[in-house]
Amino acid sequence: MVNQLLQRENSLRKEKQETDILLQSLTDGVVGLDSNNNLIVFNTAAEKLTGLNATNVLGKNVDEILHFYQQHTDHIAADVHQSNLNILMDHYFVGDKGKDMQATIINSKGFGGNNATGLILSPEKTLE
Repeated sequence: MVNQLLQRENSLRKEKQETDILLQSLTDGVVGLDSNNNLIVFNTAAEKLTGLNATNVLGKNVDEILHFYQQHTDHIAADVHQSNLNILMDHYFVGDKGKDMQATIINSKGFGGNNATGLILSPEKTLE
């Protein structure tokens, strides 16, 4: 029993390391939110695009850290949690260099019925 638990722990640790390597190697910024809209993932690309350090923002509410807007609203939380849409693409934020950049908001049902919300911040999609 103890050996099985140690093997499972080692397996989970390896999976986490592989996921961390993948997240940190992406050129798009990846921001993960918990059910209270607190940041739980903030990869290296998100740091570069926003000019913010993950250590300083993890655990804080997304609306305090990233200022998203649309043509009709300047607040994302209601859009994500009250919508039946899985992907909302017409949100923008002001990036590190003062450029308006696109953010894709993804809201999906996770295992056990838990919602998973994430943001993809793209360096390729800017407003001129």
